[in-house]
Amino acid sequence: MKRLAIGILIAVLFTQLAYAKELTNRNINMHISSQGTATVVEEFVIALSPQDSREVDPLIEKGTSDIYTWNKFFSVIRRNVLGEYRELSVVAKKDTQGFARISLGYKIDNLPVRISEEGRIITKAISPRSFAFFDSNGEVFTLPSDATIQIQIEDQRQSRERQRIEEFFAAKPAGAFLGPYSSENTVLFIVKGPLVTKDFLVLWKEEQSIGQSFSTSRILESAYRNLRSSPIYTLAVMIILGLLVIYRKQALAVIAESFSEEEIEMPKREL
Repeated sequence: MKRLAIGILIAVLFTQLAYAKELTNRNINMHISSQGTATVVEEFVIALSPQDSREVDPLIEKGTSDIYTWNKFFSVIRRNVLGEYRELSVVAKKDTQGFARISLGYKIDNLPVRISEEGRIITKAISPRSFAFFDSNGEVFTLPSDATIQIQIEDQRQSRERQRIEEFFAAKPAGAFLGPYSSENTVLFIVKGPLVTKDFLVLWKEEQSIGQSFSTSRILESAYRNLRSSPIYTLAVMIILGLLVIYRKQALAVIAESFSEEEIEMPKREL
């Protein structure tokens, strides 16, 4: 009797395992605008058991966009691109072969991070911390074998410059990525799992306009950085400011004379 009971239990367990829902593929598509907004679409392809198929039908018919409801149905259905999101939508459908396709769509503002700035050239990047696949404790990015990430970046360069794509766009580790591929006004990178790395990064360079690079806030920010990093620079600025305060009348007179094109005499300090 015990053997029969054990046999029935094992049969039930194997039956449940055989018919359990299974994630067969997940595709993460990201479009990065020139303003830094990421438009993300994540598609989950799931093999369903007959029971799972009956459970998912009401969700599809209702057309719910409640991410928690879908996550309760299957825990893998969640956002894999991190950040403050908006405009979340869910589109779900089921085919006749027993597969469900659940797509999450949302937007994240200011997703790229600024890596460096040299003159009018800014280097931006999509860092591994933007993904749920990044382990902050081990500093490791782990992409599962069922996952594919596609990153499209808007390319604002002139058409004559787009042939030099490798000078402006790159990815790390280079051997793990397909691309960069240039198409019209976008550049595409593709990475497929499995992948385990500490060097995950997609980066590109953007050229600022003259107005952007010489804005007042940027000038003040640059001056502040120089003041903190160089004591000599700080002392020189303080001396100049002090002289301007002491000789403010003479300085104003010199400026006025320079505009009137009159002969300038060296200012004398008033006693």
